[in-house]
Amino acid sequence: VTLGGSGFNAPKVNLFSVAGNLGPLDPLPGGSATALQIVVPPGAPTGPAAVQVVNAPFAGNVASNAVATALGAAIGIDAVTQNGAVVTVTGSGFCAATVINLFNAQPGGAVNLGGLGVGGANVPLTVVSPNQFTFTVPAGAVSGPAYVQAINPPFISFSSSSNDPAGAFTIQAP
Repeated sequence: VTLGGSGFNAPKVNLFSVAGNLGPLDPLPGGSATALQIVVPPGAPTGPAAVQVVNAPFAGNVASNAVATALGAAIGIDAVTQNGAVVTVTGSGFCAATVINLFNAQPGGAVNLGGLGVGGANVPLTVVSPNQFTFTVPAGAVSGPAYVQAINPPFISFSSSSNDPAGAFTIQAP
């Protein structure tokens, strides 16, 4: 991971994940006052994370702001299938914090039945593995064309299947 900023002075790096702080990590040799690199530890959990740079002498007001990021592979969707009311999505890069947008063609235009709501994800997922998750067809779905877009935290600039045509399928409302 490459970090850019200013004022780095013999820093350590905290890497916060769902498993807690995986640091402090030592930057790789060759960093500067404006850029440094770290290696994500083996076994780090896929999902939301935050990176914080802490300058020497590691006491007082020497910490940077924490910057949100996502750990793990980029998301990709290979296939979407439906069996009864259960939709299975296979691909890569999924995690327990993955959220979907579920676009469904309905009279009057496409409707997003997914996304984030007040209480969390509008369509709860069952994460089977980093390569597969399932969800139940939500209330309000109409049989016909649909599209699944998977997004990992920090939910910005769509670290998702984006325009992946494999996200398209025909939903069957129960």
